[in-house]
Amino acid sequence: MSIAKRWPDRPLLAMTGILIWSSLIQSANAQIQPDATLGAERSIVTNQTIKTLPSQLIQGGAIRGGNLFHSFEQFNVQSGQGTYFANP
Repeated sequence: MSIAKRWPDRPLLAMTGILIWSSLIQSANAQIQPDATLGAERSIVTNQTIKTLPSQLIQGGAIRGGNLFHSFEQFNVQSGQGTYFANP
């Protein structure tokens, strides 16, 4: 009996594993990390799906007059991902 007859779903299992692995890697690519320079007025980053894209929603920040400031240690967004700032 050939291997293909004993394990007919082996290619399907391999493809499923690759798809799961690639989706995990892709979701980890966007890295938006606020730093501590704004103290209590720091930026707050939450993972969400916005307009069908895996995205980061950025809230908070420091308001000075009519301006809103954010400060980040890392700000990396990959293709196919979104980043949205919630303005007060």
